[in-house]
Amino acid sequence: MIFLYNLDEADKTILEELQKNCRQSTRELGRKLKMPATTVHQRIRKLVETGIIKGFSAIVDHYKVGMPTTAFVLVRRVPRPFSKRDRIKPKNIGDSLAQLPEVEEAHVVTGEWDVILKVRGANEREIGSWVVDTLWNAPEVGRTLTFFSFYEAKDTNAVWLK
Repeated sequence: MIFLYNLDEADKTILEELQKNCRQSTRELGRKLKMPATTVHQRIRKLVETGIIKGFSAIVDHYKVGMPTTAFVLVRRVPRPFSKRDRIKPKNIGDSLAQLPEVEEAHVVTGEWDVILKVRGANEREIGSWVVDTLWNAPEVGRTLTFFSFYEAKDTNAVWLK
């Protein structure tokens, strides 16, 4: 179920600030935004309750933890059997592959491929071994195509709020 919530400018500003640094106190945010800390706290609580804020987390530098290599893997499901009952749905394969711990992102997409995965590893060999040993052995996976990133121009989990 999709629940839409109208964000006013104060909510957007709070979200932008929290995306920059979610460890700032409501008192600090209140000072920056020229709002009482109690108002900031109530707005944040409402943003959490409505599910707009899904959680608070640390952003880990993948280079510093020894996982500097990023790859995008296109996945095509196994060819469709004649029986509708036995078909593997793209959503199901996306959900299944998303459970693999090496997968940072999994998206069901349009076109010739069914799913695109974002994975990280120590190097191309490690990711290649994972594709061959894990991904190719998943029963729903029929074919893969792997792209390695040469340069990361932007990597963010921040949502742009117009």
